[in-house]
Amino acid sequence: MPTKTSHGPSEQELGQVLGSRIKELREGRSWSQRSLSHELRISKSMVAKYEGGVHTPPVKLLVRLAGLFGVTLDSLLGRDVRDPRLVRCLLEIEDMDEGSRVAVVDAIEGIVHAYAMLFERGEAEGPR
Repeated sequence: MPTKTSHGPSEQELGQVLGSRIKELREGRSWSQRSLSHELRISKSMVAKYEGGVHTPPVKLLVRLAGLFGVTLDSLLGRDVRDPRLVRCLLEIEDMDEGSRVAVVDAIEGIVHAYAMLFERGEAEGPR
């Protein structure tokens, strides 16, 4: 598990992740940068700058992008859950009654905490 700072990713790192995610979503729909720029009412060069991580879109534009692509803001930032088994488990946990959900989440937090302690001592492998 990598060491985390309290400040999170740098603006440059965030811009790179966001840019590659925008490009991935755009290409997944077979859209050109020009067609995306028309949808967003911005210039094609701004789309290119966002995708290249040169500039970070303002929050209002991030919200529009998320709506346009049908994803969450977390997903735009590359923070979505893509492992289908994990998604299935999370959906099942979400459907549990509150008491069961709390117990399962507490157990998961305990496992994650134990893993972090083992990793810090060198007894567990880092993320793949």
